[in-house]
Amino acid sequence: MANWKEKGNNLCKSFYFEDYSKTILFASRVFRLCDKLNHHADILVKYNKVQIRTTTHDQNKITQKAHELSKGIDLIEREGTLK
Repeated sequence: MANWKEKGNNLCKSFYFEDYSKTILFASRVFRLCDKLNHHADILVKYNKVQIRTTTHDQNKITQKAHELSKGIDLIEREGTLK
């Protein structure tokens, strides 16, 4: 979990991209992963930045589900957004 930070009951990380298209492609892949894992993060999308905050809402803490999601998001980042 590279560069994820614990802030309160959340795991948080920001991702930066060259342009809006790459930002949206990355965010779209993250949205699909969240749906697949049934673990829905708070996601803020800006022009070249995506901020993600994940927690297990019904338990109000960081659980294994949040860690699994963060690992999956890191994998999306490593694979690149144009695949």
